[in-house]
Formats: sequence, C-alpha cells, structure tokens
Amino acid sequence: MPIGSTPYSRAVTEIRMDVELEHPPERVWRALTDRHLLPKWFAETDLEPRAGSVFRFEPITVPGLPRVVDGELISLDEPRRLSMRWRADDLQTLVAWELTPTAAGCRLTLRESCVREQWDPEQRAVLEEGYRELYTVRLPAVLDWIAFREVDFAATVPGGAGGRGRRGGRLLAGVAAVVAAALAMVALTGLLDARTQEPTAAAPVDTAVVPNPAGSPSPGASTPPPARGVSASLTPSPSQAPRSPQDASGATTSTSPTRPAGAALLGARYATVGSGSFGYDGEITVSNTGSAAASGWTVTVTLPPSPSQSKVLSATGARHEQRGRVVTFTGGALSPGGTARFRFEVGQAPLGEKAPAGCTIAGRPCAGL
Repeated sequence: MPIGSTPYSRAVTEIRMDVELEHPPERVWRALTDRHLLPKWFAETDLEPRAGSVFRFEPITVPGLPRVVDGELISLDEPRRLSMRWRADDLQTLVAWELTPTAAGCRLTLRESCVREQWDPEQRAVLEEGYRELYTVRLPAVLDWIAFREVDFAATVPGGAGGRGRRGGRLLAGVAAVVAAALAMVALTGLLDARTQEPTAAAPVDTAVVPNPAGSPSPGASTPPPARGVSASLTPSPSQAPRSPQDASGATTSTSPTRPAGAALLGARYATVGSGSFGYDGEITVSNTGSAAASGWTVTVTLPPSPSQSKVLSATGARHEQRGRVVTFTGGALSPGGTARFRFEVGQAPLGEKAPAGCTIAGRPCAGL
C-alpha cells in the first residue's frame, strides 16, 4: 500500500495508532501542521506545509523519540492526509497522518513504517508508549486550548454569502458545543464537590482538632455538635448570652472555650515541585502540632475545571481516590510534633495549570496556595 508517492511492503515493521478526537478535522490539521502549535505538543520545527519541503523536528522529551528528526514532506491533502519521510540516526521511516471525519469530530490515524533498519521489540514498545502520551494526552489538551481561543475569532467571521460565512457558522457551533460540555462538566463536578464537603460543613466549629480516643473528655468538650443542616453561631445574641456559673458561695466563676485535653491539631502545606507542558508534581506536608497522636489524616485537593479533566496519575506516601475534580488523600497515624509528606503527579492539565484550585485538611485550608 503506498504512503504518499512512495510504495512500501507490508512485511516491514509498522506502527499504527487510531485516536478518536472530539474536534473537527480543520482544527486537528492546524495542530499537525502549524509550526507555532507543534511545539506545544510534539516538537520544535521549521515545517512548511507544502509538498517537497524539508524540515527538522526537535521533539519534546518523550520516551522513545529521538532528539532530532530530519524530514521531507512527500504529499499533503488538506485537511485529510499528510505523508512524510523521517530520518533519525540510521533509521528511516515513512510516516502518514490521516484524518477521517466522525460524528463526534474526527479520527486521527498514525502509520509509521521502517524502510531502512528496523526497531527491535523493546524500542518499538517504548516508542508506542511515547506516541500514546503524545496523541492521547498532549494533542487533545492543545486542541481544547485552540477551541477556546477560536471563540473570539468565530464571533468576528463575517456571515455573508460564500464558504467563509458557512465555515464560520460551523466553527462557532463546534466551539459552542465544546463550551457547553465544559460548563456541564463544571456543574457536575460542583455537585460532587458539594457532596464531598457536606460532612465538613456539619462538623463542630473547631474542625481541625482531632480528639484522642484514649483521652478523657474535658468539661469544654461535653457540648454536642449542632444538628446536621443547622449552622452554629459563634456570637450569641444579647437575649441568648450564656450565664456564668456560680459556685456554692454565690460567687461568679468565669469559663472560656478550651481545646479537649489530649487532642491532635493537623495542618498542611502545599508546594509545586515539578512541572511540564501538560502537568505538574505537587507535594503536601502534613503536620501535627497538637499534644496527642492522630489516628489518621485526610487531605482533600480540588483540581481546576477544564474541558480535558485533569487527573492524578500517581501518588507516593498516601492513598488517593479521585471523583471528578476532587481528589482525597489519606494516611496513617501521626504522632505529636510529627510530619508526613506525600507527592502526586497531575496529568492532562490545561496549559498554564501548575497547582490545584484548593486544598483542605480537617476543614482548614492548606498553606502555600
């Protein structure tokens, strides 16, 4: 089967990948051929989208990709097909990008086949993993970013007779669909946030104090918490001012709120310790400044809303569970004066996102945000 104008044998080593994208072919074509957009997801380049042009790719750091690729553009059929010849070290391959319209957007098909030398099985596996990151994570994030930037452009496209007006209408409709999907996601994750935070809102006022199960309750800790759905007032009204207790002699004794004896006091601090084009590494330090050990701790992190939902890919030092934008991290016992530190990796983050939108522990905000 030919690629461009150059035939090749099906017997040579080939990599094929099909990616379903919720974007029109015209937008994906821009991301594949625009020298200003390619560095955002693939490689620095001097590519000119015309048949016969030569170019150089300097790919971003992705496993399996060479540092430099010299290429030749064999043929192109905008916005459907582009075929190239790539040379890296002693390896020469033929590469084709094909776009097929679908009901949801389009399908991108990548074909790469060796014409000189071949990959060994380990090289091919690493390269396929790198391509999965490029085409299923980085490229969709850039396409979402392009879609939102096109909103203003579409609004200014004249709607007169001819193809340009119709194209502007289709573009605006497509972007409106993306925006509607994003708003729906924000609304849904907002409901998830509310469900997740509901127990915190019903907790006693000093939610950062963790009573010691082994300790005895103090007089100040005997008052039951307010009923669920009823807010507690910090300042009583004059008609409800508390009366000072009297001793047997009739003298008035003063009382003040006290923290339960033998209680843990938990706090947390966030820091971004690494970042890339479409993600970052976060670190949270949990500390116990109370006088008793905490049997465990929970940190709740809220990620910013985005069309391509950010995800916690991994975590070390804590267990984690993600529901929508809300990620819950849990850890074990923490002694008085002790600290615990954990890190997590966030992927599929929009361009520019380098930190969570929020972070709390025991109802209190984390420092550092």
